[in-house]
Amino acid sequence: MKVEDYVKIRNELKRIEDLNKVVRRYGIRRGTAFSILVQKKVSYVRKNYYKFERRAEEILEYWETNKSFPSWLKLPPVMKLRLLFKAMGMSKKRIAKVLKNPEELSEFEDLIYDAMYRDYVYSPVAAENLAARGKIGEKIVERYLIARGVDFISEKEIRGDKTPDFLIQSELKIGGRKVRWIESKSMFGDVFAYEDNLKQFEKYSSEFGEGAVIFWHGFLDVLRDKEFLIISDIGHPSGEKRFLKDMVVKISDEGEFSWKGGEEMRSGKFVRELIRFFKSCSTSIAAEEKMAVKKALEKFGYVVTA
Repeated sequence: MKVEDYVKIRNELKRIEDLNKVVRRYGIRRGTAFSILVQKKVSYVRKNYYKFERRAEEILEYWETNKSFPSWLKLPPVMKLRLLFKAMGMSKKRIAKVLKNPEELSEFEDLIYDAMYRDYVYSPVAAENLAARGKIGEKIVERYLIARGVDFISEKEIRGDKTPDFLIQSELKIGGRKVRWIESKSMFGDVFAYEDNLKQFEKYSSEFGEGAVIFWHGFLDVLRDKEFLIISDIGHPSGEKRFLKDMVVKISDEGEFSWKGGEEMRSGKFVRELIRFFKSCSTSIAAEEKMAVKKALEKFGYVVTA
C-alpha cells in the first residue's frame, strides 16, 4: 500500500462503523481496514494514557458528581472504566474480573456491558478476538507447510526466548528466496508495527538465516526494500482466510461452533459465549439466536452471512 493511501485511510477510520465506507472507497479488504483502525486506537492510547492517568482523581470526582465521564477524557470505553475503577481503589486483578463478569458490580453492570460491546480493542471479548485472529493466521501457515511436505518446528516446540512461529527444517522457497523461518502477524505492516518487531526479526535472521514475515493485512510499500522478505499472503483460499482477511463469519444450523448462550446480549452468559467462540478459532457458528449473535459480531467488525 502506498503511504499516501494509508494516510488517507487511517484518517478516515475513526470508528467501527467506518469500515464499510473505507472498504468500498479504497477497494481494500475488511481485515486490512479493521487492523489499521485497531492499530490507530492502540497508538493513540499508548501516547496519551499517562496524561489521563495523572487525572484519575479528577475523573472520579467528576463521576461521583455527574455519573458520567468528562468530555475531555478521550479514551476507548473500557479504558475509561479502568481509570475510574483504579481511582476507586480496585486492584488490576479485581478490575479484570468485573470486566469479565459485570454482574459482580451491579452498580456498574449496564455501563460495563455498554463498554464491552463498543470497545473492539480493549474489552475482554476484543482481546480474545484479536488473539483468535493471530492463531488463525498461524493455522493457515501450518496447513500450507504440511500440504507442501515441508518439515518444520512450531514456536511451541522451540526452546528459548523470542522464537519464530515456524522454524523451517527442509528446503522452502517463497518468491524465489530460501526461507528458514516464518513469522505470522495478524496486523497491517505500518512503520510502527515494523519497528516494534525489528529487533525480533533481526534476532531470527542472525540465529536461523533469512526468513519471511507475513503481515496478513498488507504492508506499506516502503517496507518492501527492507532486509526481510515481507509478504501478505500464503497458501490457497479457505474459510480461515475469509474470516481473517474479509472478516466473514457464517451462521447456520451446522456451523463449526455450537452457540449455547442465550439471546440476551447484556448477560454474563452471552459474554462468556462470545469469548468461547473466539477461543475456539472457529469461522462458522451454529446458533438458534442468529440475530443476537449477528449484532454482537458486527460490533467487532465482522460481516455475518447465512
